[in-house]
Amino acid sequence: MLQTFKNIVNSRYGFLRNHNGNRSLVGLNMSGGSRPNAGRKRLLTDMQELGVGVECEALYKRAEDDVFQAQKEKIFARSDYVEMTSKIMTIPQGKRSTWLQSEEFQVHCADVEIELHAIAETNIDSLTGEGTDVLAPRIVSVPYRRPYGVRMAIITAVAQDWSKRIGKQISAGTVKRCWDEYRASLRKMKEDD
Repeated sequence: MLQTFKNIVNSRYGFLRNHNGNRSLVGLNMSGGSRPNAGRKRLLTDMQELGVGVECEALYKRAEDDVFQAQKEKIFARSDYVEMTSKIMTIPQGKRSTWLQSEEFQVHCADVEIELHAIAETNIDSLTGEGTDVLAPRIVSVPYRRPYGVRMAIITAVAQDWSKRIGKQISAGTVKRCWDEYRASLRKMKEDD
């Protein structure tokens, strides 16, 4: 994957090695001409830019997971489903086969069926405003919500963190560029597969 990322970076920016082995950008207007060591020095190396993009994406995925968990808790907070299913785990494993044959298990199944039906009806009511007469679903869908308002907070936090790590001031714009390039490279790799 790392080699693929380097190939994408090299093809996107036209990185070529000149006769001295130094990297130079070809085909872009760069200040300083083609002299060795001319122009503005890069703030981050390719690997550091990749690291910044990976860290931003990981923080965003964590924010997505937090939003998903909050949605899931919101749905199941109104029901006793989690308590009902965790009750089964308290039964010793050796006694579960006899419990499955008992009348208590039949009552438990009916209670779970009622809870799932109640969860499904509340989900449908909150999303579409319709009720349902079908059997209770075994899979409850949790609506996906993007974590709004976290992108700028992530960019600021990563800029501060990486500024401390490398001892140079990194702007939010640099972090945003690294993150956008990382996401573009992920899309490109998915398209190639």
